[in-house]
Amino acid sequence: MAAPPPATSVSEVHNLLPGGSPSTQPHPSSDQPSTSRPSNRFQTSDSEFEAKKLHFQAGDVIIPPLDDEKKSRVGFSSPLQYILAVIGMSVGLGNIWRFPAVAFENGGGAFLIPYITMGILFGLPMMYIDSSIGQFMQNSPSIAFRQYFPASQGLGWTMALIQISIGFFYNLPCCWALIYIVQLIAGRMQYLTSCQNEWNTPYCDSSVFCEKFNNYTTANDPLVYLNGKCMTASARNLSLVAAHMSQTRPFQSAPEEFFYFHIIQKHASLGYGNLNWMVAVSLFVCWAVTAAGLIKGVQSMGKVALVTTILPYLIITILFIRGVTLKGAGTGIRFFITEPKWQFLLRPKTWIAALTQSCFSLSIGGGAMITMSSYNKRTHPNFRDCIIILCADTFMSFFGGTAVFAILGSMAERMKVDIKDVVSSPLTLTFIAYPEATSHMPVSTIWALLFFLMMFILGISTMFSFVEGFVTCIIDEKPSLGKYRWAIVSAVAGVCFVLNLLCFAFQNGYHIFNTLNEFLGTLSLPGALTIETIIVTTYYGAPRLFRDIQCMKGLPSNNFQRIFGNLGLYIKIGVTFTAPLLAMTMAIYLAYSLMDLMFSDENLRNRMSDKINGEVLHYPKWTVFFGFVVGMAPMFLVPAAAIVKYCRLKKTGEPVADLFRISDYHPSVRYNLPDPVSWAHFLWPPLKSKTLNPSTKHDWEDTAVIPTIPSNG
Repeated sequence: MAAPPPATSVSEVHNLLPGGSPSTQPHPSSDQPSTSRPSNRFQTSDSEFEAKKLHFQAGDVIIPPLDDEKKSRVGFSSPLQYILAVIGMSVGLGNIWRFPAVAFENGGGAFLIPYITMGILFGLPMMYIDSSIGQFMQNSPSIAFRQYFPASQGLGWTMALIQISIGFFYNLPCCWALIYIVQLIAGRMQYLTSCQNEWNTPYCDSSVFCEKFNNYTTANDPLVYLNGKCMTASARNLSLVAAHMSQTRPFQSAPEEFFYFHIIQKHASLGYGNLNWMVAVSLFVCWAVTAAGLIKGVQSMGKVALVTTILPYLIITILFIRGVTLKGAGTGIRFFITEPKWQFLLRPKTWIAALTQSCFSLSIGGGAMITMSSYNKRTHPNFRDCIIILCADTFMSFFGGTAVFAILGSMAERMKVDIKDVVSSPLTLTFIAYPEATSHMPVSTIWALLFFLMMFILGISTMFSFVEGFVTCIIDEKPSLGKYRWAIVSAVAGVCFVLNLLCFAFQNGYHIFNTLNEFLGTLSLPGALTIETIIVTTYYGAPRLFRDIQCMKGLPSNNFQRIFGNLGLYIKIGVTFTAPLLAMTMAIYLAYSLMDLMFSDENLRNRMSDKINGEVLHYPKWTVFFGFVVGMAPMFLVPAAAIVKYCRLKKTGEPVADLFRISDYHPSVRYNLPDPVSWAHFLWPPLKSKTLNPSTKHDWEDTAVIPTIPSNG
């Protein structure tokens, strides 16, 4: 390391800093107070400290890229693997099965305006907060938030529990997609299109069977299916009367009955019913694949991401080309892009829908981004990565949405109905409408197989990140467990598999899925986001946060970076103001929506119900309380951890105020970082200095004398 610059008094150097002023806390070697040199368990020389402040003033990096104890931590093999793994975490099933449905309900193409706006005002700033916390702290959420102040450690474990609970829920659609893949590889496409299977009801409708006869009838009176025969709608009504069958019960398509009565085997009761062996085996395979992909941590996960992240983009491109060439595709594309319903932009609900879609689509708030980023060096360009992730996620939503709407337009053209009558929910879009559409294409098995292969890969790549985030929290809490990673991963996957079996592998599994779909993550995720923004941008303070970022990255070198760079005006306004306000707005709105569900019988009947064989099964009120408790369970860890910490301090006689004091192990204290700059310099930072003597340049290393760190330190 180069020799330090000539000695300068602490107060003189501090006054050279942007916005510098005399400090207010005692300095161990000077009568002048200084928050830049706090008393802590780590020691550095005065000359090193003074050199650090001069380099901070000049805009240089003044913190080691890795802590010494983290150099043995196995990370990603390359930056490419990291960015692909994080894109795989963000781009998931929600981009294909949820975004088109949400856009459909909120103005079609007009929804893109609030969606992109929320990505800029909320999505990107929140991703940047998470990735900056991960890189600076070099720890998973459970340790990172403990070091901000011990009372907040529960938030880290809340995030860990959110990750694993969403992964637990996410595994079921992956399981269904895997069943479709196996059936299609086995050459059983006819199971999806035929009404001659053992699970079919008399009200099954096979459009594929009658399609070849429609050339012999008028367009206004197409042939319909009944009991293995094709006939006109009027003739079918007469047949229903003759057979004493209901004329008002709606018919279900063959793909619909295949999904409901063969794949998930749902029944009209909340009781367990029979075990669904097909789902049970598929759940086991999904968790086995997840565990195998994480057995060596992010190193193996990064290699898997080379396939699981790139392949879905290739498949959706193929499906897009096929979709836009279908007859009637223009109807769906016009609805989605060229014929937006602008009046929806005046509805607050549309903007809230865009906000929640941005949050869930980018996997914000669960701590997964903090965990993934903690494996990077501090000098890694995470702001660039956040922009790439946002663009990749938005592109998949838009591109995938266009492909899906092209196929919906084709279905609407063939069925002679309006496009809004083609699909009723994200679930039916994925597992019913798309198989129905592909069944009318040449080589239909190939198109259906490509689609479900893409869905499985999108789901499993997100699963990798969520489960890895939970496992990393455990290992970071007790580093000695790192050598038993394979056992921890296997145990987590095994426990989740057993819970999946109990919840989803019986005939009532679909009803539990419906209930959890309303509550899981809807309460805890916005709540965790709100608390996180309060801790980081208010309690710790945005100036300190961006001081930490400046110490990792240095000052901007030009005026463009002053506005749009990693210390720019845009990201500072987003992190300090828009993201916290929008997180709080989302939390309040979703909490109100669910409370309204609890106390309004009408909303309960409309949202918590399911149709089975033409009859409506209304879920009892206890399912709402069950969902509410499960959805809020992760948040209980926030006060619980604070109470445990309080009791521990009382027992040892330490001051309770330590609960709310920044830990000595926080990097800003450990490395004696200079004070944050004034608000004026915070919003408009100085440019990086080019006048510092080259002889004073440092290759900063971890020079702190580190004491033994207790597990609860």
